Amino acid sequence: KTMSSNPPNNLSLVSLDKNDTTSTQVYPPNYFALLSAVGDVTLGRHMKRRLWKRQEDFDLVIRLRRDASSPQYDENEEMLNVKQEMEELRQPKDIQGHCSVSRAGLVRRPHATPLCSSKNCIRAHRLILAQSSTFFETLFVDGHKMKQIPKLYEQEMRIVNGNKIKIEGSDEMDFSGNYESGKRPVWTVDISHLFQDSSLRPIEIKWFKKAVKSMYSGQFPGIPKGEELICYKVLKLFGFQTLRQVLVAYLTTFLPNPVDACTIIPEAFRRGHSKIFEMSSKVMEKHASTIFGEPDLLCQWDETIFKHTLREGAFNVSEEDVFDFAVKWCKRKSEEGSKTLAEQFKEIEEFIRYPLILPDFIAEQVETTGLVSPHLIEEAYMYHAISSTLRDEYFKNNLRCKPRGSVRMEFKWEVTQAMTGITSSTDGTTITMNTSGCKTIFGDTEITGPGIYFWEVELVSTQSPCYCMVGVGSKTRSHAFYLGNSVAGWALYLFNSTAYHNGATTPYGGGGVFSAGTRVGVILSAKSRSTAELYFIINGKSGGRAFSDVQLPVFPAVTLAHKVDVMRLAPNPVMPSNWKHRS
Repeated sequence: KTMSSNPPNNLSLVSLDKNDTTSTQVYPPNYFALLSAVGDVTLGRHMKRRLWKRQEDFDLVIRLRRDASSPQYDENEEMLNVKQEMEELRQPKDIQGHCSVSRAGLVRRPHATPLCSSKNCIRAHRLILAQSSTFFETLFVDGHKMKQIPKLYEQEMRIVNGNKIKIEGSDEMDFSGNYESGKRPVWTVDISHLFQDSSLRPIEIKWFKKAVKSMYSGQFPGIPKGEELICYKVLKLFGFQTLRQVLVAYLTTFLPNPVDACTIIPEAFRRGHSKIFEMSSKVMEKHASTIFGEPDLLCQWDETIFKHTLREGAFNVSEEDVFDFAVKWCKRKSEEGSKTLAEQFKEIEEFIRYPLILPDFIAEQVETTGLVSPHLIEEAYMYHAISSTLRDEYFKNNLRCKPRGSVRMEFKWEVTQAMTGITSSTDGTTITMNTSGCKTIFGDTEITGPGIYFWEVELVSTQSPCYCMVGVGSKTRSHAFYLGNSVAGWALYLFNSTAYHNGATTPYGGGGVFSAGTRVGVILSAKSRSTAELYFIINGKSGGRAFSDVQLPVFPAVTLAHKVDVMRLAPNPVMPSNWKHRS
């Protein structure tokens, strides 16, 4: 009655025996086989009759018993015993009374599962719950007994004075055995040992109930918006590790909205939910350009969380935008609290990466505020004044001189059946030219701005001279054209290292020979949804700004020109900190 046709995907016997550290086999979701195979337990006839009906069950039990037994295990003898049991079960017998899984006792033999004591039997539903939750494993193994409260009925489960949990009898859980129609007796369990930390109360116990039911149904419960962290807290407290993993996956899928991410980050940070905090932070960083345009979203954060975000955040915006937003945040906080604007900014100024800001912006916008300490401004000017060799050595351990990090744009090359002569790898990262004549290939992700977008390509194979192009463009023409020869294309022409747009070229990057192994990074910095600036990084060195008026939206794009040309998205791209300046 309590068995589900849709149980969890896997059940493991590992956690059932604390003394066995070698058992790592994960078995299929067959509850009856699980119950039969643990230790050397026996089942009541009525339970076997209800559950052991298929030949595949028989085969599975034989295999599980063999895996769990000693080297002296005789498979032939065991097979005869099991067949005899099955034949007996096929004989018609009168079954009296109510039969349910929770009333079927598992009688312990001397070397049976540790979940049983010498005087008590363990019930089937307890075995399943102990397998699924460290809370229930502790509850049943350590002997925290369940006691019925006579003539007491509840409509829901709840914590009583922080010390006891009431579990309503139900068809799905069937903790209670037989009960009169329309009445649901309540069982109570002492869980005071789980509530040593007062911060755990009060707790939304409805999520505990849903988690228990999920162990039987194998289906994760729906979560109303805004209650994700409460659910996560309950799953963590009661040790439902598998459900916690499902919840993290759920949040990753259904909380891509930057507003949701900003709301959930403070709660996840305070409660130490590292997985959810990390996931939400990535969403926030990806949409930083949107979030920074709405100060109210982050002004609800306290100073500790804002500092952490400034220090670690890989924002998809420029450092100038980070500075502007930090000033707005401090103004809002100073209006709400007792600190002045200068005092508030003093607390967070060291986490802004001033060396990544252009000198003109520092002189016109940063210094004029009167908020930034002189030594930080001097550090930024020094960074821009010295050579790249000295800069890399002098500032190598300075966090403020490192790029924000993972602003890398994720996309695949889009190769359609109509594009003859071009093939793409299975993962969409490598493209190969199989014919003569130029072909322009676009990425599958459109850039609409604002924000900073970075990716890097590598020449795997080419001929000399190389006529490939790397850049961005809009899909307004067929693929048989040079990227830079279009009004809707902006590219670095590798033949002579020139910036190429609308058929016109401009010297760029100091020239050089482009051959197999050359890596070209592309940085598109968009301040608005209409225009953007385009920079190229050649083998790790910036050529400075190539274009200042790229018209959005655009797609990543490359042009291949020879039959031997092969290009791929470079693994582990590194964006230099001085990408705005020519190296």
